[in-house]
Amino acid sequence: MDLEQALQVANSVVFAKVGRRLSELESVILLGALQEQTYEQIAEESGYSLSYIKRNVGPKLWSLLERACGEPVRKTNFRGALEQQWRRSLVGAAQPQTPAVARPITQPESPDWGSVIDTATFCGRSEELLCLRQWVLEEQCRLVLLLGIGGIGKSTLAARLVQQVQSEFEVVVWRSLQNAPPFEEWLESVLPVLLRAQGEDVALAGSLDGKLLKLMEGLRSRRCLLILDNVETIFSAGQPAQYRVGCGEYGQLFKAVGEVLHQSCLLLTGREKPREVGLLEGKQRSARTFLLKGLDSEAGRELFLYKGSFSGTDTEWEQLVAYYSGNPLALKLLAATTQDLFSGNIAQILNYVQQGSAVFEDIRDLLQHQFERLSEVEQTMLFWLAIHRESVSLFELNEDLVTKASQRRLPDAMQSLLRRCLIEKAAPTPLEAGEQFFLQPVVLEYATDQFVQCITEEITGQTPGRLKTHALLKAQAKDYVREIQKRLILEPIAEQLRLQFGHSQVLEQRLKTMLEQQQRQAPQPDYLAGNLLNLLVHLQSNLRGCNFSELTVWQAD
Repeated sequence: MDLEQALQVANSVVFAKVGRRLSELESVILLGALQEQTYEQIAEESGYSLSYIKRNVGPKLWSLLERACGEPVRKTNFRGALEQQWRRSLVGAAQPQTPAVARPITQPESPDWGSVIDTATFCGRSEELLCLRQWVLEEQCRLVLLLGIGGIGKSTLAARLVQQVQSEFEVVVWRSLQNAPPFEEWLESVLPVLLRAQGEDVALAGSLDGKLLKLMEGLRSRRCLLILDNVETIFSAGQPAQYRVGCGEYGQLFKAVGEVLHQSCLLLTGREKPREVGLLEGKQRSARTFLLKGLDSEAGRELFLYKGSFSGTDTEWEQLVAYYSGNPLALKLLAATTQDLFSGNIAQILNYVQQGSAVFEDIRDLLQHQFERLSEVEQTMLFWLAIHRESVSLFELNEDLVTKASQRRLPDAMQSLLRRCLIEKAAPTPLEAGEQFFLQPVVLEYATDQFVQCITEEITGQTPGRLKTHALLKAQAKDYVREIQKRLILEPIAEQLRLQFGHSQVLEQRLKTMLEQQQRQAPQPDYLAGNLLNLLVHLQSNLRGCNFSELTVWQAD
């Protein structure tokens, strides 16, 4: 068995076990070990750090081969395990093929993917796959939702899962809901596949209820795996969990699949959780939600390497991947930027993003699409979390809100933002009472930019909205938080306004005019006067003659 044959055998047994082949670095380590190289020699020739190879990728490679070969495997004995697998393959190839005995079950249909999902750059996710396989195969969950923020890798993980488990099902149908097809259109594209598997007439005459009933009969009579990708598109923008026109029947489908006894599984991927899934899920129930988080540092680093060679320390890699919360799409975009602008230097790109430039245009587009789907109160809470800059409780957020209506809608808004994976829960500490919420760094930067833009437009057009409902800075905040609010919120607003008005005196007059207009109106408790005062002070304006009587001045620093 030569080097090429050994690598081929390793790839074959690993793919058969976990549905992927060895990564580039795993292959380098394997070939080096076959040539009796030390980890030091492999690290020197490959350009990777010794600790990364010796403590992370190497041990995991031998553990992977141990699972794939079914016997103990270490760097010192793996050659024997691979040779045994190689001999088995030779014996199997030499044996004459005997006619297969007819089996009583129906042969599985070829998977109907609808559109091809590329999993060539799939990295990590072994624990996620293990859990999902258990739900789908061992526990036979009827309804599984793979939930996560945009770009987190839901579709790719679902595709890899389907590749691994498709042999356990008689019918596999993948459909993307990217273009939000009406339910009946989706049903008419799926039902003929099930009917053919049952040997029935594929004619689809009849009512919508009749077609749905026929689908449920198919899920009972055959072991089917149906996948609906991008399920968030069937919901109305700005109305959490409300279906678009023509899509309401999807809710009936989710409810029926979760409640009715059958032997099939419906796998959903999406950025938003359907209300029906929330009502049906539970540890002892047939519906489950898997909240997909980002890649770990090792997998994030591996993903980068598909774009070329990079140089950085283990700590720099960990910080960079963590800054983007391990979002695979963001990391892919970042890898291209790092190659193009920083010659693959991780320290340089890390320094750049830590200065507040983490949201590149492609990442901005990704977040913009999700931001536009938020309701007014959800955007309100996202902006308040951006203002606070660090984890904050529901009670503190409630204190920030100006109107009773917003306070009543606060719990639902936060719950919806959690379902959309736009906010995170902080780990509880003894000093904090109740749940604490915060934004991931990239979402925080994006929300801050949106807030600054919104306030700038309101002052330019003299149409205060968020200026009344949100504080530009919190006067009672910790000193370091208040300084960050000045640097990342107040200063950018002032800078953009200077560009708009061209002269500081013109800008100052606009702010004073807005103060006078507020004073002439019926007094309302809001943040407008305090915000205008903070801006004037930041601009070092002459406040002589400014009349703040009868105005509510909140959060003035």
